Order: sequence, then C-alpha cells, then structure tokens
Amino acid sequence: MLIIEDPDAPSAEPLVHLLAWDLPPDLTSVDEGLFKSPHHEGLDENLGRNSFLQTAYLPPDPPTGHGPHLYAFQIFALDRRLDFDHPPGRSVVVAAMTGHVLAKGVLVGSYKRV
Repeated sequence: MLIIEDPDAPSAEPLVHLLAWDLPPDLTSVDEGLFKSPHHEGLDENLGRNSFLQTAYLPPDPPTGHGPHLYAFQIFALDRRLDFDHPPGRSVVVAAMTGHVLAKGVLVGSYKRV
C-alpha cells in the first residue's frame, strides 16, 4: 500500500495525493508517470480516491505564497491483498489495513512553489 499525503495543506485533514494498493512485491522504484495523473496515462487500477475525489495521483501543487509543504510517502507491506467494491477513500483503506501491516516506511519530501 502506498499513501501520499500533504499535512501542510490548508484543510482540516492532510490532503491525500495518492492511495495505491496491490503494488508488485518486486517494485523497487516509482517512476514518473507510473500512476494516472493530470499529465500521465499511467495505471489507474487499484487506486483509491484522492482528496479531489479522483482515482489518480495528485501531483504537488501548494497554493501560491503558501510556502513549502511536506509530502509524506508512506509504504506498507501487508499480509494480504486488499479488495474493494469501489474506489475507497483514506479512512476505508486504513481500516482495511488494520491488523495486516507487516512492515512500513516513510519518506518525507519538501516542495515549494517558486
């Protein structure tokens, strides 16, 4: 499971940029364009709804003049595959993962509009 969020977004909850599950276990990098986004026709299967309610990757785009934003790339190894009837939001994904996380990691990057 890969969750990408912006905790610095001017919203009550962190802005969800990506929810992606059932990634190949031998995946060692995430190249530009791997996931569907406004500028790429990448994968759109096994994607949940981002904060704009789209099943796509939402690239970093902090508001002008808002300063730098942190982006948390959270990866989870699960002991089972996830299955959803429709594209889920973050709370449904987290509930489905509960009790099934074998390992996790976080990478935090910073981005500022210039």
